[in-house]
Amino acid sequence: MDYRLGEHLTLQRVRLESDQVAPGGSLTVVPIWTSDGGVDRSYKVYCHVLSHEGELVAQPDGLPLNGLRPTPTWRAGELIEDSYEIFVGPEVPVGEYELSIGMYDPETMTRLPVYDANGYRVSQDRIVVGDLWIGSPGGGHD
Repeated sequence: MDYRLGEHLTLQRVRLESDQVAPGGSLTVVPIWTSDGGVDRSYKVYCHVLSHEGELVAQPDGLPLNGLRPTPTWRAGELIEDSYEIFVGPEVPVGEYELSIGMYDPETMTRLPVYDANGYRVSQDRIVVGDLWIGSPGGGHD
C-alpha cells in the first residue's frame, strides 16, 4: 500500500481475514504500520465500512494495539501489526461496501493528512483498503 500519514507514519499494508462478513458478524482488519520515530502525539486509528452512498455502517476506533503501543512509542523502522475487529450490525443490508482506514488526533478530531506513494494527498484523508461484501456466509458475490 505505502501511504504516508502526516510527517512520520506509514501504512505498509493491510491484512483482512476475509472480504466477506455476514450481517451480525465480525471481521478482523490488521493494518501494518511503520514510523520514522518522530511522532510526538498519540493518534487513534479508525476503520470505516461505508455504503457506496457514503453512509457509515460499521466503525471501530482505537489506540494502536488496544492502547498498549501509542504512536509516540513506535521506534524508527519498527513494524507495528495492529488489529481491529469490525462488528457489522444484523440490520445492515446485504451488499457491497467500502472499507477505509486512517488516523486522527483524538483531542482535535482532525484526521492526519494522507499521501499516496507519489506524494499526492488522498481525498478525505482516508485510505480505501477495498470492497467488502456483507451477506450470508457462503452466499458469495460476483
